[in-house]
Parts: sequence; C-alpha cells; structure tokens
Amino acid sequence: MREELIKEVMELAKENSFHVERKNDSIVIRSEEDSPITLVVELHRENEIVLKFETRNLIDYIEELRDHGENVDEIIESQLDDLKSIAYKIINKFSKKVKIVNKLRETELDIIEELEE
Repeated sequence: MREELIKEVMELAKENSFHVERKNDSIVIRSEEDSPITLVVELHRENEIVLKFETRNLIDYIEELRDHGENVDEIIESQLDDLKSIAYKIINKFSKKVKIVNKLRETELDIIEELEE
C-alpha cells in the first residue's frame, strides 16, 4: 500500500506538470525546478500523509529576484498557489484512503513571515 501510495502521489504531481523527487518516505514537489519552495508529502505509518511547505535558501532566492528587478511577492505567492493547487488535489484524491495531516497554512505563514523580513 505504501509504495502504491507514493507512486500515485508522484504520478498525480507529474501529470500536473510539477517537478517531483522522492526522498525516502517523502515526496518533494516543486512548481519550478529551481524554486526553493517545495510541497513535501510525508508518509507516516501505513495510513497517514502529512502535507507541508518547506524552503531551502529562500533568502538567497529572494535577494537574487530583487537584484533582477523581479516582483518577489508575486513570484513567491504564485509558487505557493501552484503548490496549494496540487496539495488540494492530493487531499481530495487520498482523503478517503488515508488520514491527511494538513500543515499547509502554518508552514505557508512561516514562508510569508520570512518574506516580510
């Protein structure tokens, strides 16, 4: 069941044009290949999925965007919106099969807070 679930989540993300990578019992989904913002789908036990956002080197990414005159808020919000869309597709597809722990809102707020600093 676990491997099947991982495969199905990865296929759903790929079908929706996301960049997907597997790391042990987690699936890391990006809207753009070089984006520091990811949707992480963690599989806990046989019947639980945790959905959350994570970032890596976000400050450097923001500074680079600003250096190029880009609208940082718009780009970050767009990436979050894209990732939320696939997150909710995952929730809708798998909520009857497994328990879903949705940490999207709290982790999104962390990113927005970091963006404001």
